[in-house]
Amino acid sequence: MATDGLRVVTLIRMSPLFPFNLINYGLGLTKLRLRDYVLGSVVGMAPAILLFVYVGSTLRALEQVFSGTSELGTGGTALFALGFAATLLVAVLVGRTAAQALNKELGDDEGPDLQQPSLDHNA
Repeated sequence: MATDGLRVVTLIRMSPLFPFNLINYGLGLTKLRLRDYVLGSVVGMAPAILLFVYVGSTLRALEQVFSGTSELGTGGTALFALGFAATLLVAVLVGRTAAQALNKELGDDEGPDLQQPSLDHNA
């Protein structure tokens, strides 16, 4: 943590697997520099913050789309839905990528299985 703390903190903050309160206490027990903690937290939490801001700013438009009172028209509604789906997909992919990179960084090749569970019960 003392030598590569910035990268570890950034990856931890991007991963949805770790609760922030436990991360804060755990990182407080390490030799992590304050600069690495603050910068890694800002950079690592930025994608989720941007997603929340985007979702919050589009809730009214989303409500209008689902109620049928939208003034976007068919093409605008389709683009809105496509953009919203793409945003959610990117958020999921960033979280998975961060978790995999964190597992690799920490040397935990096993790590949590982020793939979809198999439906084949015979395997």
